[in-house]
Amino acid sequence: MSRVKVSRRSALKGIGVAAVAGAAAGGSTRYAGAAAASEVRRGDVHNVLDHGAAGDGEADDTAAFQSAIEAIRQAGSGTLLIPPRVYNLASKQAGACVVLDADNMTVRAEGARFMRPDEHARAMFVVNTRRDEPLDYGAGIRNLHWSGGRFIGDISQSNFICAFGLHNAQACTFDSIVFENCQAGASHTFDMVSANGIVIRQCEFLGQETREDTANVAEAVQIGAGYKGGLTGGHENWGFTGLMTRDVTIEDCRFLPYAGQAGPTPFGHHGGVEGKHHQRLRFLRNRVEDPRTSLVPPDSPADTVNRGLLHLSDAHDVEVIGNVFRQTEGRVSRVITVMGFDNGVLAGADPEDPARGEFRSPQAPANITIRDNEIEGFPAHEDYDAIYVRGLDGTLVPNVTINQNRVAGGYDAEGDSHGAGIRIGNVRDSRANANEITDYFRGVDAADGAVVAVELTDNSIRRSAPSAPAAITISPDMTDSEVTYNVAAGFETAVSGDAGPGTDVDHNTVLPPDS
Repeated sequence: MSRVKVSRRSALKGIGVAAVAGAAAGGSTRYAGAAAASEVRRGDVHNVLDHGAAGDGEADDTAAFQSAIEAIRQAGSGTLLIPPRVYNLASKQAGACVVLDADNMTVRAEGARFMRPDEHARAMFVVNTRRDEPLDYGAGIRNLHWSGGRFIGDISQSNFICAFGLHNAQACTFDSIVFENCQAGASHTFDMVSANGIVIRQCEFLGQETREDTANVAEAVQIGAGYKGGLTGGHENWGFTGLMTRDVTIEDCRFLPYAGQAGPTPFGHHGGVEGKHHQRLRFLRNRVEDPRTSLVPPDSPADTVNRGLLHLSDAHDVEVIGNVFRQTEGRVSRVITVMGFDNGVLAGADPEDPARGEFRSPQAPANITIRDNEIEGFPAHEDYDAIYVRGLDGTLVPNVTINQNRVAGGYDAEGDSHGAGIRIGNVRDSRANANEITDYFRGVDAADGAVVAVELTDNSIRRSAPSAPAAITISPDMTDSEVTYNVAAGFETAVSGDAGPGTDVDHNTVLPPDS
């Protein structure tokens, strides 16, 4: 595995002498560029250079950034202008993060680069719950719009960067940001708890540490509940609300390999809370290429073994629509995992000192839409199907839609065991229709738990590998359902297994492999 160290010289090279000089000489509040001027929105403009930032990649500019943000906080609104230079922030010498504590703030960082010279566990920009705010959504910050900038880490030196730690943040948008070589170990690029209304759009996440023995497979964007110990982003050690994160949208972003490292694991959450759920999570029109595996070593804790590149278990109202997931390195991984929880923070626990353990009964996700995605090249071994939606035994996941996905290239002839393109179990009132599944050992596995009132119709399941027993597998635990009008090619039979009462299995077609 090659490792590339990003030097301060290479970071400076990408900006250009003219741009840096212009920023220094261009007045106290603005730098040249019509786009920057036209996008200024609220209140006065505060240029970090005016507050003492050097922007030379050497001096620590943390205090200057904090001074500019404090001016905006006191004014009630404003624009934080970060000209195109290299900023050294949140280093060990500074001993602190940059705290985003100004509401109604627009940040313009086009062309700016953010670095720090040493390994450091804290986040670079954080939202801390404010002591003068009620403990509720928005107690950390409200109405932040951040645009532009490039965060430069160095995985080879364990200098990865949690760019944003968001604690009780509300109505925040982050767009057109590049995160280079930031993702490794237990770090997250975005780490948020008790957040509400967060949009991350048109950003690039480049590179994630590829060591497969890393037990904690960190997500680029992680969400969690507001309990002590649930946020690694460098917040102050107080102000926990117990609130779940809700209304998170990640759209039109790219998660790509970089400098010999794999692409990042995009999105997920850790831990469950008894009687509560994350809500309204959307992953839309993103591109994920050659990600590192989402699997973890066999001796890892039990609550990590069901991860996927997206793992949104125990969430309600999930949309995964229009994305491309592509793997050319042959890494085995689930792609999308949604399943229940039966352990975590117990009901009624104190957010400041949460009791954790087994729930009184399992709880299930609900209202899951997985549609119009392209998934290609992920070897599907046993328990690592491409799309996996399953409630824990004793629960049923309601209202699952898995439609019009194109899933290809999951058959590994050398594998000891094989999975499916789509696997569902313990679901009800759901559907998996009009999917195209190519070259998997099995197309749809619907025999892993109860399947109640489910449609499996109009799926096209084809194989070019040697003949396999069935394209779709069902069991007596499928009741009041419909498995009809599916077309299989290269299988011995379209559907295998005996369904339970009330299930129609008819009008399924088997064609030769080359049809």
